[in-house]
Amino acid sequence: MVTSRGGTPHEANQFSTIEPGFYKEGAFGIRTENVVVSKVVNRTEYGEFIGFEAITLCPIETTLIDRQLMLPHEIDWLNSYHKKVWDTLSPLLTEEECEWLKKKCEMF
Repeated sequence: MVTSRGGTPHEANQFSTIEPGFYKEGAFGIRTENVVVSKVVNRTEYGEFIGFEAITLCPIETTLIDRQLMLPHEIDWLNSYHKKVWDTLSPLLTEEECEWLKKKCEMF
């Protein structure tokens, strides 16, 4: 069972935000935020295992990321997320908007 900082159990079908950020005191700060829904991704003899599915879809600004600090599975996750962003949003956009989104969702 996953619990929140307050100790409340986190169960399937609950919404949360994931808000990684960096702040340099007195200088600047940046935060990337996503709304996610929890869902059961595996069941074993040890119980249910919960994962998260992104609900908000917006490309992550990769110029702010030092790729050299990322592990291969983290790069794979980012590329997979950007593919989902592209696949979901591009049919809803104008040609000009698609051009912008395509650049933002390029493989990292």
